[in-house]
Amino acid sequence: MKKSAKWSLAVCAVDEFLLKELSYENLMKKWTLFFCCSSISLLGSDYTFVDLNSPWHFGAEFNITPQTRPWHFDTDVAWIGSAKVHSPGSVKGSHIHNGTAFASFYYSHFLNETNALSWQLAYNYMHFGWEANPRFSQENFHYGIASLAWISHAMEDWRWVVLGGVTANLQMLNEFGKSAVGYTLIWGRFAYELTFGVHVGFFGYAGVQNGLLLPILGIDWMISDKWKLNAVLPLELSLDYVFSKRWLTSLSFATFGGPYRFPWRYKGGNEKFHDGIFKFYSRGVDLSLTYTYETTVTGRLAAGYNFGGWILIKDRHDRHSRYYKYNGAPYAVAEFSVTF
Repeated sequence: MKKSAKWSLAVCAVDEFLLKELSYENLMKKWTLFFCCSSISLLGSDYTFVDLNSPWHFGAEFNITPQTRPWHFDTDVAWIGSAKVHSPGSVKGSHIHNGTAFASFYYSHFLNETNALSWQLAYNYMHFGWEANPRFSQENFHYGIASLAWISHAMEDWRWVVLGGVTANLQMLNEFGKSAVGYTLIWGRFAYELTFGVHVGFFGYAGVQNGLLLPILGIDWMISDKWKLNAVLPLELSLDYVFSKRWLTSLSFATFGGPYRFPWRYKGGNEKFHDGIFKFYSRGVDLSLTYTYETTVTGRLAAGYNFGGWILIKDRHDRHSRYYKYNGAPYAVAEFSVTF
């Protein structure tokens, strides 16, 4: 839908037919992406809570108040059951326990009707329990995250998110550069039709003697008024069924461990691997139920099965790497967000 048509819908809200169209458009915006399956969501967001489609400047005769809710909070907790290590032989038969918790505050500054800046401060907790770990003993990790994003609808039919941020181990703040990782996200969505969007961009990070750049490419397609496909790699792969404007269920592909091959710095470890680097990655499939109230409060519960993965451990100089592979296990996720 063209920008001028969107503004017409807002101005002519007294028309019943246009009200239906506007609510359908809001429904599309609400379910654009929920980041429900990709661990890139740890360091990024779709920023659909930044409501740039709301009217800003109207004459008194319309008596419309702009929706400028600047604050947003989201949190999630994920738990993965005990997974058996199957290689190498020296640790075969041991078990890995993994869980995460995340909380984030955003404050969005609306520059005008088509552009906004959003500041983020977040905390990420990771538990990676493995008694047989041959290289380090730390199991609980605490990371801080800070970012700034620019969200724009200035280009007709496009929505852009440009983000830069940093994450670091809170237990090593006196050695900030040792554990800090900078990252960036440039993500555009082109509204080819009201029910069909094309996504392009990239996500990249650098730090802890590692770096990677991942392309973003995909589509979201409202197949009918009930079914929606999200295929935006590597951000999301899911099929949604919409019960109503407040309820939907999703079958989603999920990943764990942060963005693919993302480096984490641990503290301590044996002499050769003191303050070394580790990466871990696994993937699974889950079924979830999501509830949204007035586009401002969202809750989601999911349960699924993790098909297994690996942990890669290196020394502090990113050398002497070794993979340890583990089997699958069930998992559960709970998420909550509110915009105010």
